[in-house]
Amino acid sequence: MAEVERLDARKRLTASEKELSGILFERVGDQKSFGRIRSKGDAASFGLGIMEKLSVLKVRPVRIYSGS
Repeated sequence: MAEVERLDARKRLTASEKELSGILFERVGDQKSFGRIRSKGDAASFGLGIMEKLSVLKVRPVRIYSGS
């Protein structure tokens, strides 16, 4: 039962992220600004320390795939 709830929550989060990304991209209008804003938001949400620990920032900028 917990697994079903987790998967349902993940689907809702994915839908929310896609909607947010779409709105954000419409407002800023270019990929570079969009990426910078999303990266700052991810750093604030997840903590820059964990991103550095996982070497995410050293490999590539954090980007969210919108599915479009």
